[in-house]
Amino acid sequence: MGKRQQAPIKFAPQQSSGQESLAGAQPISMNVFIDQAGAIRKRPGLRASSLISSDVIDANGFSGLHLCLNGDVYMVAEGSAERPIWRIKGGAASKLGGGVAPAGLRGTGRPVFAETEMLLVIAGGDLMQKVELLTTNSNRLGGNPPVASHVIAQSQRLLANDLVVDKTKIRYSGQAQGTLTYAGNEDWTVSAASTASGFLTAEARPDPVNAIGENTNTMFAFGQTTLQLFTPDPTFRWAPTGAMEAGTGAPYSPTKSEQVYYWIDDIHRAQQGGEQGVKTISGPIQKTLDDIDITGAFGYRVFLGPLDAVVFTFPASGQTFAYQEGVGWSQWSGWDGSAYTRFAVSCLDSYKLAGTHDGRLCELSMDAFDDLGTPIRAYIQSGFQDHGSPSVKDCSRVILTLKRGQTTSDDIPVAQLKWRDQPGPWEEPILIDLGQTGDTYAVVDLPGLGTYRQREWCFEFTGSEELALVGAVEEFETTES
Repeated sequence: MGKRQQAPIKFAPQQSSGQESLAGAQPISMNVFIDQAGAIRKRPGLRASSLISSDVIDANGFSGLHLCLNGDVYMVAEGSAERPIWRIKGGAASKLGGGVAPAGLRGTGRPVFAETEMLLVIAGGDLMQKVELLTTNSNRLGGNPPVASHVIAQSQRLLANDLVVDKTKIRYSGQAQGTLTYAGNEDWTVSAASTASGFLTAEARPDPVNAIGENTNTMFAFGQTTLQLFTPDPTFRWAPTGAMEAGTGAPYSPTKSEQVYYWIDDIHRAQQGGEQGVKTISGPIQKTLDDIDITGAFGYRVFLGPLDAVVFTFPASGQTFAYQEGVGWSQWSGWDGSAYTRFAVSCLDSYKLAGTHDGRLCELSMDAFDDLGTPIRAYIQSGFQDHGSPSVKDCSRVILTLKRGQTTSDDIPVAQLKWRDQPGPWEEPILIDLGQTGDTYAVVDLPGLGTYRQREWCFEFTGSEELALVGAVEEFETTES
């Protein structure tokens, strides 16, 4: 007999490409994240926003949301050529201009917002819309700006891509001088004056500018196959500072996290990049992304307590994936009681304020362990592991350390552990005894789990109370050399 050993069951971080399961490739987990201490937790749940009840505001659902600096929330609904813009204020929702043209947003693209001191400007793939923040009047942005899918505010100007006249150009408005007028932001006539409007060209390659973004002092121009960076310049207004071989085929995927962006490129890779360069982060899920339709994909950042994740949703397939730096990927989904469904969030701002497909304003919360009362079903798989040896191992026990919340609910947490020694069906799962409500810390000993050469483990849990897998250790003995 061999020496008795103990080793952790490694559920994270992901280490491999996700291509070959028997080589230890880490499968995609479902509805989980890993905190700084390494505990496996359910993703944040959805609860009613404190700004309004969870009742449906617009049954067509929302595709855009922006929280202004003054605390007002603006949301763009779907369902018509003149998409209604809703304002959430004082616990109530009101449709700007009664939803009558030209108070809504034109176009079929996802709404992209830029806020200045006096205006909220929205691009949606057609004529851009302005909302005067002081009066909430909504009308088309004046001055003959370009038809645009993206708009940003930088250096007292508005910048937008051009979908019609010249797709390689980024046009910018005049400067808005002072705090009582926004006239400069409605001046789009090219002029040599220092405060006037103009354009710049993304010249690295003649590919269209699909998206633009900013991180304080740098403007990101995402072409179809290239990324170019520009910085405000006193002589040239914007000067190029770099170009990279990584564009985007999903114009609404670029998502800012501090000074860097995350996005889906033209060949379905997830990228992270900024002034220091670009790196590919999609290795563990690349096989999935290779086969996915990225049309309409969009991204946002969730930053709540121990969780900092960039989330990408792919509407064509109904799939959502969350990425944690240093940890890896998890798929986020809903649950209808018998099957996984698309994730309810259709747009998000301020890291937690969420619009939903069914037309609500909610928020993601670390204190919510379900989605507006619907349980979150989560699991994480280890990938096949052999503890560094192909020898046969006798698993004498698995020890799980779990943390449970103290709340009382009708939907008590349920957890189970299952395993398999080759691809295919799982062994019959073991239901884990979590103790009584109030038992916030549990160490569960599961003895005698058979022999194997390599084994994949799966921890699955659900319910409307807090439950976290703090640690998992296997005790085993090698039976042959």
